Amino acid sequence: MSDDLITIGRIIKVLGLKGEVKVLSLTHNPERFRKLLSVFIVSPQGKGSERRIRGVRSWQGRVILSFEGISTSGEASGLLNHLIKIPEKDLDPLPDGEYYIFQLIGFTVYTDEGEDIGTLTDVLSTGSNDVYVVKKGEKEYLIPAIKDVIKEIDMKGRRMVIHPMKGLLD
Repeated sequence: MSDDLITIGRIIKVLGLKGEVKVLSLTHNPERFRKLLSVFIVSPQGKGSERRIRGVRSWQGRVILSFEGISTSGEASGLLNHLIKIPEKDLDPLPDGEYYIFQLIGFTVYTDEGEDIGTLTDVLSTGSNDVYVVKKGEKEYLIPAIKDVIKEIDMKGRRMVIHPMKGLLD
């Protein structure tokens, strides 16, 4: 299986008797599932295989999928907690200035005065704006992903420059 697979969902429940599964969408655009012909289903242990999608629908705000070769709830139950992944090359392009989380993880974060404050390890979605989790040793900083703070994102150099607001790094 390819290393360039990106997680776009997780199977959280079997729905009905015909092998459908409810998916927790981990993508900014849940409608993307309607465009897919196949996905990779990966177990919590990391084993996976490609599956053709038989059907896609929405129910109670969730994505419901069915797969070729899975036609009963018993067969579908074997997919619980499995991740749904697609190749990175199949990602939708984002507008300028927007990035996928996986692209930013591992960036070195500097202040606009050149101080290395650590490595971006996670992104928290809060509803109003994302928050970047930056760690260096025992220290952890929560950096709001807003224009007043994030000054530069250098994709090639895998670095980010921030202007810390008063008290942000204390």
